[in-house]
Amino acid sequence: MARIGLVLLISLTLSIAANGCDGSGQDSGGEVALSNDGNARSRAVAADTTLAAAERALQAGHPWQATRLLAPVLRDQARRTPSAVLLAARAAAGWEGWSVVDQLLRGQSWLADQFAGAGYELLARSALERGTDTVAAAAYADSATRRAGDARARATRLVLLARALDRLNQRDSARATYERASQQLREISDWLTLRAAGVTDDSAARARLFATVRRSSARERIDWTEALARERAGDIAGAASRYERLGAMASAFRLRLGPTADSSTRQAVRDSLVRYISAKSGTAFVIGGDPPTRQRCPHGIASGGGRVPRRHDWRGVRALSAR
Repeated sequence: MARIGLVLLISLTLSIAANGCDGSGQDSGGEVALSNDGNARSRAVAADTTLAAAERALQAGHPWQATRLLAPVLRDQARRTPSAVLLAARAAAGWEGWSVVDQLLRGQSWLADQFAGAGYELLARSALERGTDTVAAAAYADSATRRAGDARARATRLVLLARALDRLNQRDSARATYERASQQLREISDWLTLRAAGVTDDSAARARLFATVRRSSARERIDWTEALARERAGDIAGAASRYERLGAMASAFRLRLGPTADSSTRQAVRDSLVRYISAKSGTAFVIGGDPPTRQRCPHGIASGGGRVPRRHDWRGVRALSAR
């Protein structure tokens, strides 16, 4: 699902950037959605020339410059207002300084009351990017969603909430949340539908979701999503077969040599693995306790004449053979 996540991130960024100057108040990097309190924030920024300069730098795509401009403001308690802190957090998010975002926003008393939940959204993004506290990410995303000032900002934050629920393995809730977001974010609805299908256990329900995917680039990911969904639903054999058909042999072998495999199955998979490696390398190999060795023909020439993989290439194979 990594490619789907990347496409979602790019699409969200581009779509929000396209609307960054309208009433939604979203910044050009797509990192926050300042809806209801956008005017109040704009007035506060305009009243301070340094904040105004930092805002211009951020809008121009120079978040580090904005951070440098805001440093003296943050050191002055008289000027360290909620608007200044939020702007500094947005700038830090722009250069992926997620630990700085946490330091600036965590525990701030104004998060629930100002800027339509924009601070909570940044904290949710930070938690997801760092991968340190998914429970907190879900809580922040939920708080941000409930405070969103318009439908688009709410849908954007629903994606964050769905991602957190997905990581928490709360698949039914994640599916419903992805679907809710897809109804509003039409330009990335296919990718959100794939996300929803990936956390759906029922194969018939997945098929119904897949049938709604229209874009060719998204439809190319249906088989991969189906394989992942089967694995997460516990259909190991079905997932392994799907991965094999896709050419993802490492994933197929990994699943077939899982903890539930019996000794005869393990031996059959190991034999299949040896045949696969031999075919791909052009050299016949035997897997044992030592690194793989080439099998010589009677004339002393390695069969196939293929390249012998370096020792570290075989660590995973040796680990599989030892199971």
